[in-house]
Amino acid sequence: MNGVKYLVGSEDVLPKAGRAFSDGVCEFLAELSSALMKDRRAAAYPDIVSFAFFCRRANVAAIREKYSDELRFGRGLAFHIAPSNVPINFAFSFVFGLLSGNANIVRVSTKDFPQTVIVCDKINSVIAKYPELSERNAVVSYPADDEISSAYSKSADVRIIWGGDNTVNLFKKMEVKPRCIDIAFSDRYSIGVINGRAVELAEEKEISRLAEAFYNDTYLMDQNACSTPQMIFWTEPSEASKQRFWTAVENYASHRYELQAESAVNKYTQLCRDILNSDRKVHSERKTSLLYRVIPDSLPDDITMCRGTCGYFYEHDISSLDDIDRYVTQKFQTVCAYGIDRQELYDWIVRAELPGVDRIVPFGKSLDIGEIWDGYDIIRFGSRIVSIV
Repeated sequence: MNGVKYLVGSEDVLPKAGRAFSDGVCEFLAELSSALMKDRRAAAYPDIVSFAFFCRRANVAAIREKYSDELRFGRGLAFHIAPSNVPINFAFSFVFGLLSGNANIVRVSTKDFPQTVIVCDKINSVIAKYPELSERNAVVSYPADDEISSAYSKSADVRIIWGGDNTVNLFKKMEVKPRCIDIAFSDRYSIGVINGRAVELAEEKEISRLAEAFYNDTYLMDQNACSTPQMIFWTEPSEASKQRFWTAVENYASHRYELQAESAVNKYTQLCRDILNSDRKVHSERKTSLLYRVIPDSLPDDITMCRGTCGYFYEHDISSLDDIDRYVTQKFQTVCAYGIDRQELYDWIVRAELPGVDRIVPFGKSLDIGEIWDGYDIIRFGSRIVSIV
């Protein structure tokens, strides 16, 4: 197809479905995991290491066991539209398509991500040993082109659409087969909840681990991931606990994060806008340009507008988890929590019957993608079950 660059495979993808969790796919993923783990280039990218760890034999076997009592096959050809803000996402989407039993065409961003190059290099070297997979899969790149996307959409039996509301709406206008299934990942919003008392009582090593976990959730992706906490809610707050936490975060980031000049200017500009455009009193704190704390006296009804980047965080005190209820909409995805009992979180979700929130994780786990994401079981949506009566 004109204008399409093939990073893996070729134009002649065989749109043939197979059984979910086939032995060949599981073996391929185990070998891919090993190849990435041994690659010196990959070691420099935590997201590639995380992906390789996900693909290891034991983890794939554990996922496979969850579906062992079902006879499942792929739906046919899966067309994946990967987002442009999370480099490794395309690889996870590809794996979900493989495990579901589908042939796959994965469109990656045209941005020059080293992760894309490294992972595709290893896929090419390993998949050559699996001809039945090689002929059914491709990773492609092309600039925004409705004609190309429409052609792929018309032939797809499943579309996995990442990239936000605009991307989802654009692709939903395209013609598809009557039985084509869309798994759409639209814009989402995530928050963090920290118990101030727990921060005060924690040992120094624990605070260092918390700072590292928070850094991995936020700075690693410049706060661009949908699961990155943007607003931090404090229960049992105290100024001492906040200073202890944020100082640890800033100290950790100062040795690892390189703030670009343009990003520093953008953060300051955003702060000015937040102060000038708000009808509420807004307090802010910063020691360096690495970390901005924005603390409004009260929150707008729609807090999904409170989004930062590159170390720009909003925070607000609450008396209990119930105070969050009024802000939660269908856009809410992840809640990262520290110092709050799991049963308390469970009781809150059950009691509140919230329209949003699909997952609750400890800090440090917000970017850990799995076969269940945004409330979807991607394997089950991406495959069909055969019942024998």
